[in-house]
Amino acid sequence: MRPVTAAGLALICLVAGVFLGRILAPTGMVPPDDPAPSIPALQAELSTAREARDALQARVEGLELRLEALAVAGEARDESPGDPALEPPGHDGPAVSEAAAHADAAGFDEARLQALGLHPSEVERLRRAWEELELQRLYIENDRARSDKHDGRHWMRMRALENQTLEDLGESDYDALLYAAGSQNRVRVKGVFPESPAEAAGFVEGDEILVYGDMPIYRAHDVKAQTTSCELDTSVAVTVLRDGRERRMWTPCGPLGLQLEMVNAPPR
Repeated sequence: MRPVTAAGLALICLVAGVFLGRILAPTGMVPPDDPAPSIPALQAELSTAREARDALQARVEGLELRLEALAVAGEARDESPGDPALEPPGHDGPAVSEAAAHADAAGFDEARLQALGLHPSEVERLRRAWEELELQRLYIENDRARSDKHDGRHWMRMRALENQTLEDLGESDYDALLYAAGSQNRVRVKGVFPESPAEAAGFVEGDEILVYGDMPIYRAHDVKAQTTSCELDTSVAVTVLRDGRERRMWTPCGPLGLQLEMVNAPPR
Protein backbone atom coordinates (compact mmCIF):
# COMPACT_ATOMS: atom_id res chain seq x y z
CA MET A 1 0.00 0.00 0.00
CA ARG A 2 1.46 3.31 -1.08
CA PRO A 3 1.78 6.03 1.60
CA VAL A 4 -0.47 9.08 1.31
CA THR A 5 1.45 12.18 0.33
CA ALA A 6 0.78 15.66 1.76
CA ALA A 7 -0.88 16.72 -1.49
CA GLY A 8 -3.09 13.68 -1.44
CA LEU A 9 -4.13 14.37 2.17
CA ALA A 10 -5.04 17.94 1.29
CA LEU A 11 -7.17 16.73 -1.63
CA ILE A 12 -8.98 14.25 0.61
CA CYS A 13 -9.76 17.00 3.18
CA LEU A 14 -11.08 19.28 0.44
CA VAL A 15 -13.38 16.61 -0.94
CA ALA A 16 -14.60 15.72 2.57
CA GLY A 17 -15.31 19.37 3.29
CA VAL A 18 -17.39 19.79 0.16
CA PHE A 19 -19.25 16.56 0.92
CA LEU A 20 -20.04 17.57 4.53
CA GLY A 21 -21.11 21.03 3.42
CA ARG A 22 -23.67 19.56 1.04
CA ILE A 23 -25.02 17.32 3.81
CA LEU A 24 -25.20 19.94 6.58
CA ALA A 25 -26.35 22.95 4.57
CA PRO A 26 -30.01 21.84 4.32
CA THR A 27 -30.17 21.28 8.09
CA GLY A 28 -29.00 24.77 8.92
CA MET A 29 -26.03 23.47 10.90
CA VAL A 30 -23.45 25.29 8.81
CA PRO A 31 -22.03 28.22 10.79
CA PRO A 32 -23.17 31.58 9.42
CA ASP A 33 -20.81 33.56 7.27
CA ASP A 34 -21.51 36.77 9.30
CA PRO A 35 -19.00 37.38 12.08
CA ALA A 36 -20.18 37.49 15.73
CA PRO A 37 -21.21 40.96 17.04
CA SER A 38 -18.35 42.96 18.50
CA ILE A 39 -18.13 43.78 22.22
CA PRO A 40 -18.71 47.54 21.65
CA ALA A 41 -21.84 46.74 19.63
CA LEU A 42 -23.19 44.51 22.41
CA GLN A 43 -22.39 47.16 25.02
CA ALA A 44 -24.22 49.81 23.01
CA GLU A 45 -27.25 47.55 22.63
CA LEU A 46 -27.22 46.81 26.37
CA SER A 47 -27.00 50.53 27.21
CA THR A 48 -29.97 51.30 24.95
CA ALA A 49 -32.01 48.53 26.58
CA ARG A 50 -31.19 49.85 30.04
CA GLU A 51 -32.18 53.39 29.09
CA ALA A 52 -35.50 52.10 27.77
CA ARG A 53 -36.04 50.11 30.97
CA ASP A 54 -35.27 53.14 33.19
CA ALA A 55 -37.60 55.36 31.17
CA LEU A 56 -40.39 52.81 31.46
CA GLN A 57 -39.81 52.47 35.22
CA ALA A 58 -39.94 56.25 35.66
CA ARG A 59 -43.17 56.36 33.68
CA VAL A 60 -44.70 53.63 35.84
CA GLU A 61 -43.69 55.39 39.06
CA GLY A 62 -45.09 58.69 37.78
CA LEU A 63 -48.42 57.08 36.92
CA GLU A 64 -48.60 55.36 40.31
CA LEU A 65 -47.93 58.65 42.10
CA ARG A 66 -50.55 60.44 40.06
CA LEU A 67 -53.15 57.76 40.69
CA GLU A 68 -52.45 57.82 44.41
CA ALA A 69 -52.71 61.60 44.58
CA LEU A 70 -55.93 61.70 42.58
CA ALA A 71 -57.46 58.92 44.67
CA VAL A 72 -56.60 60.59 47.96
CA ALA A 73 -57.81 63.97 46.73
CA GLY A 74 -61.04 62.45 45.47
CA GLU A 75 -61.68 60.84 48.84
CA ALA A 76 -61.01 64.11 50.61
CA ARG A 77 -63.35 65.97 48.27
CA ASP A 78 -66.11 63.44 48.98
CA GLU A 79 -65.67 63.96 52.71
CA SER A 80 -65.63 67.74 52.61
CA PRO A 81 -67.03 69.19 49.37
CA GLY A 82 -66.00 72.72 48.57
CA ASP A 83 -63.04 72.84 50.96
CA PRO A 84 -60.25 74.59 48.99
CA ALA A 85 -57.61 72.78 51.02
CA LEU A 86 -58.84 69.44 49.74
CA GLU A 87 -59.32 70.09 46.02
CA PRO A 88 -57.71 67.53 43.71
CA PRO A 89 -54.27 68.16 42.17
CA GLY A 90 -54.37 70.03 38.89
CA HIS A 91 -57.37 72.15 39.90
CA ASP A 92 -57.08 75.71 38.62
CA GLY A 93 -58.01 77.22 41.97
CA PRO A 94 -56.04 77.32 45.24
CA ALA A 95 -55.92 73.55 45.33
CA VAL A 96 -52.44 72.62 46.35
CA SER A 97 -52.55 73.63 49.98
CA GLU A 98 -54.50 75.32 52.72
CA ALA A 99 -53.21 78.72 51.62
CA ALA A 100 -56.70 79.83 50.61
CA ALA A 101 -57.98 79.04 54.08
CA HIS A 102 -55.28 81.31 55.48
CA ALA A 103 -55.84 84.17 53.07
CA ASP A 104 -58.46 85.96 55.15
CA ALA A 105 -56.70 85.29 58.44
CA ALA A 106 -54.60 87.97 60.11
CA GLY A 107 -51.54 85.75 60.12
CA PHE A 108 -50.37 84.27 63.39
CA ASP A 109 -52.53 85.54 66.28
CA GLU A 110 -50.30 85.42 69.35
CA ALA A 111 -53.10 86.75 71.56
CA ARG A 112 -55.02 83.51 71.02
CA LEU A 113 -52.20 81.49 72.51
CA GLN A 114 -51.57 83.94 75.31
CA ALA A 115 -55.23 83.67 76.28
CA LEU A 116 -54.68 79.91 76.60
CA GLY A 117 -51.94 80.53 79.13
CA LEU A 118 -48.91 79.67 76.98
CA HIS A 119 -45.59 81.16 78.06
CA PRO A 120 -44.28 83.93 75.78
CA SER A 121 -41.27 81.79 74.85
CA GLU A 122 -43.63 78.99 73.73
CA VAL A 123 -45.70 81.45 71.72
CA GLU A 124 -42.55 82.73 70.01
CA ARG A 125 -41.38 79.18 69.26
CA LEU A 126 -44.70 78.34 67.61
CA ARG A 127 -44.62 81.59 65.65
CA ARG A 128 -41.22 80.69 64.22
CA ALA A 129 -42.46 77.21 63.35
CA TRP A 130 -45.49 78.72 61.59
CA GLU A 131 -43.33 81.17 59.64
CA GLU A 132 -41.09 78.32 58.47
CA LEU A 133 -44.14 76.26 57.48
CA GLU A 134 -45.62 79.14 55.49
CA LEU A 135 -42.29 79.84 53.79
CA GLN A 136 -41.94 76.23 52.67
CA ARG A 137 -45.54 76.31 51.41
CA LEU A 138 -44.71 79.35 49.31
CA TYR A 139 -41.73 77.57 47.77
CA ILE A 140 -43.88 74.57 46.87
CA GLU A 141 -46.64 76.75 45.41
CA ASN A 142 -44.10 78.77 43.42
CA ASP A 143 -42.58 75.58 42.08
CA ARG A 144 -46.03 74.35 41.12
CA ALA A 145 -46.85 77.61 39.30
CA ARG A 146 -43.65 77.28 37.26
CA SER A 147 -44.18 73.61 36.47
CA ASP A 148 -46.10 72.34 33.46
CA LYS A 149 -46.82 69.04 35.25
CA HIS A 150 -49.81 69.16 37.56
CA ASP A 151 -49.76 65.45 38.38
CA GLY A 152 -50.19 65.65 42.15
CA ARG A 153 -46.52 65.76 43.11
CA HIS A 154 -46.79 69.25 44.62
CA TRP A 155 -49.96 68.32 46.48
CA MET A 156 -48.17 65.32 47.95
CA ARG A 157 -45.20 67.48 48.92
CA MET A 158 -47.55 69.86 50.74
CA ARG A 159 -49.11 67.01 52.70
CA ALA A 160 -45.67 65.65 53.55
CA LEU A 161 -44.62 69.10 54.81
CA GLU A 162 -47.66 69.34 57.06
CA ASN A 163 -47.16 65.82 58.39
CA GLN A 164 -43.50 66.55 59.10
CA THR A 165 -44.46 69.71 61.02
CA LEU A 166 -46.91 67.66 63.08
CA GLU A 167 -44.19 65.12 63.84
CA ASP A 168 -41.65 67.82 64.77
CA LEU A 169 -43.97 69.80 67.06
CA GLY A 170 -46.12 67.07 68.53
CA GLU A 171 -49.91 66.92 68.58
CA SER A 172 -50.69 69.66 71.12
CA ASP A 173 -48.26 72.24 69.71
CA TYR A 174 -49.33 71.55 66.14
CA ASP A 175 -52.95 71.98 67.16
CA ALA A 176 -52.08 75.28 68.86
CA LEU A 177 -50.19 76.46 65.78
CA LEU A 178 -53.18 75.81 63.52
CA TYR A 179 -55.52 77.55 65.98
CA ALA A 180 -53.33 80.67 66.18
CA ALA A 181 -52.99 80.77 62.39
CA GLY A 182 -56.76 80.64 61.93
CA SER A 183 -56.44 77.37 60.03
CA GLN A 184 -59.03 74.60 60.00
CA ASN A 185 -57.89 72.22 62.70
CA ARG A 186 -61.01 70.28 63.65
CA VAL A 187 -63.34 67.90 61.84
CA ARG A 188 -66.96 68.35 62.85
CA VAL A 189 -69.92 66.10 62.08
CA LYS A 190 -72.36 68.00 59.88
CA GLY A 191 -74.78 65.13 59.39
CA VAL A 192 -75.29 61.42 60.10
CA PHE A 193 -76.76 59.13 57.48
CA PRO A 194 -79.68 56.98 58.68
CA GLU A 195 -78.94 53.30 59.31
CA SER A 196 -75.20 53.95 58.99
CA PRO A 197 -72.43 52.58 61.22
CA ALA A 198 -72.05 56.09 62.64
CA GLU A 199 -75.70 56.25 63.67
CA ALA A 200 -75.46 52.82 65.27
CA ALA A 201 -72.33 53.90 67.16
CA GLY A 202 -74.06 57.03 68.51
CA PHE A 203 -72.58 59.89 66.48
CA VAL A 204 -74.64 63.07 66.45
CA GLU A 205 -74.44 66.36 64.58
CA GLY A 206 -71.91 68.70 66.15
CA ASP A 207 -69.49 66.00 67.36
CA GLU A 208 -65.86 66.93 66.78
CA ILE A 209 -63.77 63.92 65.83
CA LEU A 210 -60.54 63.98 67.83
CA VAL A 211 -59.05 60.51 67.41
CA TYR A 212 -59.74 57.53 65.14
CA GLY A 213 -58.07 54.40 66.47
CA ASP A 214 -54.85 55.84 67.82
CA MET A 215 -54.42 58.59 65.21
CA PRO A 216 -55.21 62.27 65.90
CA ILE A 217 -57.62 63.85 63.43
CA TYR A 218 -57.08 67.37 62.06
CA ARG A 219 -58.51 67.11 58.53
CA ALA A 220 -61.43 65.39 56.86
CA HIS A 221 -58.92 63.46 54.78
CA ASP A 222 -57.46 62.01 57.98
CA VAL A 223 -60.79 60.32 58.69
CA LYS A 224 -61.04 58.78 55.23
CA ALA A 225 -57.40 57.66 55.35
CA GLN A 226 -57.94 55.87 58.66
CA THR A 227 -61.20 54.19 57.63
CA THR A 228 -59.45 52.71 54.60
CA SER A 229 -56.25 51.62 56.37
CA CYS A 230 -57.70 49.75 59.34
CA GLU A 231 -58.37 46.01 59.23
CA LEU A 232 -61.84 45.04 58.06
CA ASP A 233 -64.15 43.17 60.46
CA THR A 234 -62.49 44.83 63.46
CA SER A 235 -63.91 47.41 65.87
CA VAL A 236 -62.25 50.80 66.08
CA ALA A 237 -62.46 53.29 68.94
CA VAL A 238 -63.33 56.85 67.91
CA THR A 239 -63.01 59.73 70.37
CA VAL A 240 -65.21 62.79 69.85
CA LEU A 241 -65.74 66.03 71.69
CA ARG A 242 -69.39 66.66 72.59
CA ASP A 243 -70.65 69.47 74.83
CA GLY A 244 -67.13 70.05 76.09
CA ARG A 245 -66.55 66.45 77.11
CA GLU A 246 -64.67 63.68 75.34
CA ARG A 247 -66.62 60.53 74.49
CA ARG A 248 -65.39 57.25 73.10
CA MET A 249 -67.48 55.19 70.72
CA TRP A 250 -66.85 51.95 68.84
CA THR A 251 -67.56 51.43 65.16
CA PRO A 252 -66.70 48.77 62.56
CA CYS A 253 -63.67 49.53 60.40
CA GLY A 254 -64.83 51.10 57.15
CA PRO A 255 -67.10 53.96 56.03
CA LEU A 256 -68.79 55.77 58.89
CA GLY A 257 -71.67 57.36 57.02
CA LEU A 258 -70.98 60.96 58.06
CA GLN A 259 -71.08 64.38 56.45
CA LEU A 260 -68.06 66.31 57.68
CA GLU A 261 -66.98 69.93 57.78
CA MET A 262 -63.72 71.62 58.71
CA VAL A 263 -63.65 74.30 61.42
CA ASN A 264 -61.17 76.27 63.50
CA ALA A 265 -61.38 75.50 67.20
CA PRO A 266 -59.25 75.96 70.35
CA PRO A 267 -56.67 73.24 70.99
CA ARG A 268 -57.94 70.28 72.95
